Amino acid sequence: MEENYKQWHELGIHLVPMLTINGEIFEGQLNPDNVFEAICAGYIDMPKGCKKWLEKEGIEIPDDQKGVESSTLFLIVGVLVLANFFLVLVYRNYLQKEIKNDMKIQVSSAVSQYVALSQIKELETDKTLDSIE
Repeated sequence: MEENYKQWHELGIHLVPMLTINGEIFEGQLNPDNVFEAICAGYIDMPKGCKKWLEKEGIEIPDDQKGVESSTLFLIVGVLVLANFFLVLVYRNYLQKEIKNDMKIQVSSAVSQYVALSQIKELETDKTLDSIE
């Protein structure tokens, strides 16, 4: 009884009957089929008996192969690196064009202001020359 009390506190189970499989709390209806399926799902390499029972019940058996092949992973990473490189080049080209365009506008504005200022001084000198005469 004391052992059950310790497990009750360790696992945080407050309902009786309780079932733990490999230290994991079983959550579901406590019937033989569900419990057997949970036990079979706990194996890394599933025994033949589990595979036969799961096939008979129409439950999909997970593949032994997990993840992606290394060649596929390298291909995906390579494509992503090339795509990012291409996007950086396109963005860099765009920024250079924008900077050149902005520079042209600023130079044009500065030249216009200079021309305007130079014309004002010429007008003032012409007026002073007319007043002297």
